[in-house]
Amino acid sequence: AARGSHPNSRRWSFHPPNFVAWRDGTTGYPLVDANMRELAATGFMSNRGRQNVASFLAIDLSTDWRYGADHFESELIDYDVHSNWGNWSKAAGMTGGRLNRFNIVKQGKDYDLHGEYVRTWCPELQDVPNRYVHEPWKMTKDKQSQYNCRIGLDYPVRSYHPPHPLPINAVEVRVRVETTTLITVARKTVEEGAEEQRRDAA
Repeated sequence: AARGSHPNSRRWSFHPPNFVAWRDGTTGYPLVDANMRELAATGFMSNRGRQNVASFLAIDLSTDWRYGADHFESELIDYDVHSNWGNWSKAAGMTGGRLNRFNIVKQGKDYDLHGEYVRTWCPELQDVPNRYVHEPWKMTKDKQSQYNCRIGLDYPVRSYHPPHPLPINAVEVRVRVETTTLITVARKTVEEGAEEQRRDAA
């Protein structure tokens, strides 16, 4: 199990079915699934994809980000220890400042408007029209049959149920508060050290 601590740490979780769905590209979220399947098949993922799937695992699934970093370490053909672990810690909000949560559906529509990318790696969506390709769960059962994409049979049901994740604004506030506390403690330590040096000099 991943262990360790950080001044900005929060209580992480690890729900194996959530992680396996993320790893195998069966979360029911096309953009996440396409990126994870591309990684498994080729060892590569775009920078935009890496940000999205990291945000999804760490924030939406409230999963300990170190499991994701470890998986990338095993799969990426362009793996670099500093970039990988640094980017994952940032995605999880461990570097202080603003926590950047990616809206997966919006990202799909912004960067793959016509669904060419997700259809390449999720052939189950081949016949799904553009309006549903990033949100297939919105199709009625009749439309699922019409477009050969029955949710739960041809393409996964949205599988994750986050174990009581903090609302994103609450996480942001918490990070800011804890970062401010860190700075205050550091300043106090510096001031105490300077005062001790002055006493020694006297």
